[in-house]
Amino acid sequence: MATNLVQIKNDSEIKERLAAERARLRKIAGLDHPTHFHRPVERAFTAEQRKQVTILFGGFTWKHEDLIRAVFQGCGYRCEKLPVPDVAAFQTGKEFGNNGQCNPTYFTVGNLVQYLQFLEKEGMPRQQILDDFVFFTAGSCGPCRFGMYEAEYRFALKNAGFDGFRVLLFKDSDGIKAASGEPGLKFTIDFGFGMLNAMHLGDVINDLIYQIRPFEVNKGETDRVFHDAVDELCEDLKNRDSFEIEERAPDWAKPKFKSNKVLRNSLHPDAFQFILSQHKFKREAFMIKFLSVSLFLLIAAAGISVAGQQQSAAPDLASRVPSAKSADVDSIDHIMFAIYDVISGPPGQRDWNRFRSLFVPEGRLTSTVKREGSDSIRLLTVEDYVNSAGKYFLTNGFFESAIVNKVQRFGNIAQVFSSYQSRHAAADVKPFTRGINSMQLFYDGKRWWVLSILWDEESPSNPLPSEMAKRSAAPATQQ
Repeated sequence: MATNLVQIKNDSEIKERLAAERARLRKIAGLDHPTHFHRPVERAFTAEQRKQVTILFGGFTWKHEDLIRAVFQGCGYRCEKLPVPDVAAFQTGKEFGNNGQCNPTYFTVGNLVQYLQFLEKEGMPRQQILDDFVFFTAGSCGPCRFGMYEAEYRFALKNAGFDGFRVLLFKDSDGIKAASGEPGLKFTIDFGFGMLNAMHLGDVINDLIYQIRPFEVNKGETDRVFHDAVDELCEDLKNRDSFEIEERAPDWAKPKFKSNKVLRNSLHPDAFQFILSQHKFKREAFMIKFLSVSLFLLIAAAGISVAGQQQSAAPDLASRVPSAKSADVDSIDHIMFAIYDVISGPPGQRDWNRFRSLFVPEGRLTSTVKREGSDSIRLLTVEDYVNSAGKYFLTNGFFESAIVNKVQRFGNIAQVFSSYQSRHAAADVKPFTRGINSMQLFYDGKRWWVLSILWDEESPSNPLPSEMAKRSAAPATQQ
């Protein structure tokens, strides 16, 4: 009887057929010659490229990043910190990165790709981006997330069209003696200790901010003071004298350090003691300055006043706000006009720097809030008002002017009761609202300042007083 079954006569033929079928299935599955990922051999970052290549980094607090950048710049490198990762960076990371990444990786990887895309949109050719920028990050070994970051950066960069962009690693296992493997990024003792100082200073400042901010008297003062302090410490780190052992060693030892790379980079314990002795006074001066700054922060940012002082220096108000027009602040009438004029206009942007220049840095604007059962107030800083009113003015016309300004002055202080009327357009016959601004002003001997503005709107149950409701001239100022 005929059959289509294969007739196998012996065991050797069975083994041959099994081997052939296994080979066919392995080939279909791609198991015969699997492609494994290998770290690419990148173009070298050479010492000659330091003047044109910018090192990018990120992922720290703003304090750490500013201090780290200062160390880079102090060692002769071009360096910039990446912007803070946002939702758009996360989405970019998901688009170009590995689908199996964790959320932090999406943010950091996407942030780098997004920055390079920004450079390209600004008109920089892609090849110039590859040539003139490198990314510096920490690396590790093992299969953990931290150990995989380098591969994830490279994978996303390749998918985004930036294949060949250079990624430099700092290995956590090597500490100050770490090596990037690139001669353009030289890990000297000076660089290592500079970075160590930057990290320690960043940690201390970060902790101080969180300890002080809950007790600050003036909102935002802690951040402002610490920004100033970090800027000053950055200048110290950037302008510090660099240390190169072949330059600072005794004359008899310089040739030995210059000719012996291992000795030069590793340092003999005696040579290390020599460094410390040579830098003793500089280190002490730096620490005294840092401790002084820390003490200043504890006092200034918390708003603590030092008791027992007979005199204290007046704050330099003008240095903390945009420059004011002299015609805006040389008299009470002029500053009152400027307050109304600067916020008035058709839909669009206002001159907010002019607005800021009228107020002391800690100026306040307060509106009454009508509620059933009990009225309340809404407290605003100058920046709060800029942000909230600025959005409204972009799409709405607003013209406000004084009706009557009733001034009471004593010495350098003045209180102004200013009735106002508000219109959507300058040509509107009837205002849509009226009210009274209560303004506190201060004269520093050179100019007038607005300390605070408190206002309440007119209502049927709360009409303007007759003497404040109508003007005979523009505007009437009564003293």
